[in-house]
Amino acid sequence: MLKIIADETKISEKRTELLVIGCFLNEDYSDLLNKFNEEISIAGKEIISHIHKFGLLNELYTFAKLPARKILFAGLGNKNEFNTEKSRIISGKIIQYANEFKIKELSILTFNFSKDTIESFVEGIILSSYSFDKFKTSKNNNTVDNVSIMIESNSKSITLKPKK
Repeated sequence: MLKIIADETKISEKRTELLVIGCFLNEDYSDLLNKFNEEISIAGKEIISHIHKFGLLNELYTFAKLPARKILFAGLGNKNEFNTEKSRIISGKIIQYANEFKIKELSILTFNFSKDTIESFVEGIILSSYSFDKFKTSKNNNTVDNVSIMIESNSKSITLKPKK
């Protein structure tokens, strides 16, 4: 059974199979990436620079330099055009990715999303995890058991700045 929790663990300390970071176009992620070691930060900035459209997923293996085994950068498109429907769609793509690579546990970083956007994000996770296979001979195996929604516990939350 799928378990979804809100998690206040610091992003640089979160032990997880997959850490998902949503990336808006033309936003500066330096403050976030600088929380990681230098090699991961440089590689992350390079990957983010190539995410130019909504729905594009790109992964980065951390090679034990972080508690997270992999980082998945998810293209969220233009921040002004991001809405609850796009939130549902991208969370579904993330779960499909996790199932494809047999990931059991993942953590998703949200950037001060509104309550409605986070609700639709969770809806997308639940909807994409569901499979009606009562009459199928081969059952569809959803591998994701735990999803952590990373939240900031204090007022020093990560804020994004437009790229200069």
